[in-house]
Amino acid sequence: MMILKKTFLLIAVFASAGLFVQAQEKAGKVMAGAFIFKYAKPWMEKPSSSSMRAGELTYKFEESKALEDVHAVFYYFGQGQGGDTGDNIKRWVGQFQGQPKSESEVVEINGTKVTFLTASGTYMESSGGPFAGKKTARPNYILLGAVVESSQGSVFVKLFGPEKSVEEVKKPFRELVRSALEK
Repeated sequence: MMILKKTFLLIAVFASAGLFVQAQEKAGKVMAGAFIFKYAKPWMEKPSSSSMRAGELTYKFEESKALEDVHAVFYYFGQGQGGDTGDNIKRWVGQFQGQPKSESEVVEINGTKVTFLTASGTYMESSGGPFAGKKTARPNYILLGAVVESSQGSVFVKLFGPEKSVEEVKKPFRELVRSALEK
């Protein structure tokens, strides 16, 4: 009976260690400017499609939810680069047709100023970058944005997609941004 108990104990120890290693492998970091954003599943790293991007993540929905995966993009241009917070918020809102519904909120997290934006309406998606002439109208889209300010240069985080998908990821998006600032 004693050997059987020790065997079960060893199996439990190895199983929990294996689960811990597996959980570690599913976690990751995006380094942008002075910040390290931490993420875990269902966020997954995506190869960056531009040298202007500090990192990209995809939020993978379970197939059973029938929602479209969305992507978060991290931009960092360096100290004094990338424009100020207000200009970026205006530019993001300006990526919608007409007058989108939008709201912004400024919060301070452990001494760091963060501006969150939510805008919704018909998003005009650029193919080929922000200065490309061709745009595709995407009705019922939401854009989530965050500007994380730093004396070393702000980090801009942007996510957009279909309304139903983005509604589901609002809280995880904020948690992702906050992960770089919480001690």
